Amino acid sequence: MFFSSWLRNRNSNPRAKRAKAARPKYTRIRPLLEHLEDRCVPTAGFLDPTFNTTGVVTTPVAGPSGGGAFAVAIYAPGTANAGKIVSVGQGTGSKGVNTAFGVVRYNPDGSLDSTFGNGGIVNQTLSGNDVPMAVALVGDKILVSGFAIKSTTDEFEIARFNSDGSLDQTFGTKGMVLTAFGKSRSAAADAGAMAVQADGKIVVAGIADVPRKQQVYLELAVARYTPDGVLDTTFGNNGEMTIDVGASLQPPLASAGIQTLALYGNSIDLVGHGQYSQNVYVAQLTAAGQLEPNFGAGGVVNLGQGFDPSLTVQPDGKLVAVSYSNSSSPAGIHVTRLLANGSPDTGFGTGGTATVPWSITGWNTDSTAVKVDSLGRFVIGGYQVPNSSNNINFVVIRLTSAGALDSTFGVGGIGTSGNLVGLAFTPTVAMTLQPDGKAVLVSTTNDFKFVAARFDGDSPLLATSLPQHASSVSLTSAQAQPLLVEAEAIWRAAGVDTSTLGAIDIHIADLAGAELGLADEVHHAIWLDDNAAGWGWFVDNTPWDNPNYLMPSDQVPSDHMDLLTVLEHEVGHLLGFEHAATGVMQETLTTGVRELPNGLQPSLWSTEGNESISVLLSLEQKSKDKPM
Repeated sequence: MFFSSWLRNRNSNPRAKRAKAARPKYTRIRPLLEHLEDRCVPTAGFLDPTFNTTGVVTTPVAGPSGGGAFAVAIYAPGTANAGKIVSVGQGTGSKGVNTAFGVVRYNPDGSLDSTFGNGGIVNQTLSGNDVPMAVALVGDKILVSGFAIKSTTDEFEIARFNSDGSLDQTFGTKGMVLTAFGKSRSAAADAGAMAVQADGKIVVAGIADVPRKQQVYLELAVARYTPDGVLDTTFGNNGEMTIDVGASLQPPLASAGIQTLALYGNSIDLVGHGQYSQNVYVAQLTAAGQLEPNFGAGGVVNLGQGFDPSLTVQPDGKLVAVSYSNSSSPAGIHVTRLLANGSPDTGFGTGGTATVPWSITGWNTDSTAVKVDSLGRFVIGGYQVPNSSNNINFVVIRLTSAGALDSTFGVGGIGTSGNLVGLAFTPTVAMTLQPDGKAVLVSTTNDFKFVAARFDGDSPLLATSLPQHASSVSLTSAQAQPLLVEAEAIWRAAGVDTSTLGAIDIHIADLAGAELGLADEVHHAIWLDDNAAGWGWFVDNTPWDNPNYLMPSDQVPSDHMDLLTVLEHEVGHLLGFEHAATGVMQETLTTGVRELPNGLQPSLWSTEGNESISVLLSLEQKSKDKPM
C-alpha cells in the first residue's frame, strides 16, 4: 500500500483502529527534528559565490605583453579530474616574447590546480609563435588546437597534454601536429574550432587562403585526425578539405569568424561570417568531408547579416545558430533554428528566428557562444558594453525552448558580471555548461589576463559517478507518477505545506551526463533521466509496506538509483528549497541510497519499524493541522 493511500484511509479502517486500541503502552517518542533545508531566492543567472567567492577569477598567464583566454572545457563526471575547468588562450613563449599555448586548470572552487603544470598554469612553446583557439577533453587528457604563425604562412596546430600538463609524447610528433593547406602547402590556415567524434577522431575547423578568380578567398578549412594525431585519409582530400560557401570569410582572430563547429551523427556542421558580405553561413559536411547535398543549397545555408556567429545542435539534430546585428530591425541577438535539411524551423520564433532586442538587453550586448541545456533552453554567452560606462562585462542570457527570455534566470532572463571585471575591447568570449547547469565563461581582461566567471544554473540532481555500461531500460511516466504522489506526501509529513504545488508534469528524457533530475519552475514540471544516468532506476511500487523501507540496505539495490529519492528532491525544489549539505536536498545521489528531508532522517528516531511509521503518521497529521 502507498503511504499516501494509507494516510487517507487510516481513520476509516476498522482494523487499524482495533490495532491502535490494543497496542501496549510505550515510552513517549519524541523525534529529534533537524531544521528543514533553507528556502532561498533562486540564484540561476547570478554569479556563483562558491567560485572564488565572487564568481570571477583572473589569472596572469603571459609575460609583459599579456595574453588572454579563448576557449574553455570542463572535465566530465567519472574522470579523475571531474568538475575541474580548463581555460586555453595566449601564453608566453620560452623566450618571453613569442606567443605560446597557454593552458590554465582551475579546481571547481576557482582556485588554481597545483597538480597541473606550474601551479596550475602551462605555457607551452611548440613552433615559435603559437595561437591556441579551441580545447577538448578526452578522458583526462587535454587537446588544444589553434595555429602556428610561420615566416611565410600559418598552419593548423594541435597539441595533446597529459593530466599533469606535460606534452603527451604518444600524440603526433612529440605531442603535436602541424597541418599545411593548399596545393603548394603554403596557404595560410588558421584553426578556430575543434570537436571530438564518438569514435575518438578529432575534427578541427578554421579558415584557409584559397586563390580564386584572380584573388585570394578565405574559405572554410577542415581537417580530421585519428585519435593519435594522424590525418585521417578517409576524410576529404587525404584528411583535409576547403569549403567554398560563396563568400570570403573572416579569420578566427578577427572581430567575427569561425567560433564553433557541431557534430551530430555522421554530420559535421560549421558556421562562418562573411568578410565583405557580413552574412552568416552554415555549412554541413558528410562523414567523408563533402558538402551535404540535402542541406540548404548544395550544403550551405545563408542566414543573412550577423556578427560573431556561434553554433550548437539540439539532441534531435536541429541546428541552432546565434549572432548579433546592429543594423537589423530590431538590433539585437538573433537565434535561428534549422531543420535537418537546413530550412528554418517555422515553429520556432518568427519564421524560425527568435530575436532578443538590444532595447531589452542594453545597447551593444554581443553574443559569441550558445549551448542548449537539458530542458531545451538556449543559454547564450557574450559581452556587454553598458551605456553608462566603458567597462565591458560578461553577459549570459537564457531563453525558453520557445525562444522567449526566461524570467527565472538572472534579471528578466539576463545575467551580467557587473563591474567586477573589465574585459578587453571586442573580446573573444567562450562558454560551456557544467553538468549541474552552471555556465562558465572565459575571456581576456582589459589588462590582458585570463578571466573566468561562473553563473549559477538550476543545479540538477547529479549521480556521484557513471557506470561502465549504461542500462538499456527506460523509465516511463506511468511508473513515475505514483511515486510523485508519495514524494509529495513525504514533504507533508515533514511539516511542509504542499498546497501550492498543484499538478506537476513529468517528462522523461536523455539528460546530459550525470544528471538524474531537474525541476522546471517555469512549466511546473519535473524532468527525469530515462535511465538514471546509466545506472537504471529502482521503482519501488510499495515503499511503505516495509517498515524499514528507509534503510538503503533493506530496499534500494546497490547498483540502482532510487526514483523516490529523486522525486522528493525535485519536489523540494518546486517547493522553494535549494541544495543542502545533507538529506534529500544534497546535490548528488549515490546508488543504493534512499534519502528524506532532513527532518525525517531515520537515524534521528528512537525506535525502528512500526514506531518509525507512527512518527511519520503523527507528523503528517500535524502538518495538516498546522505547518511546522
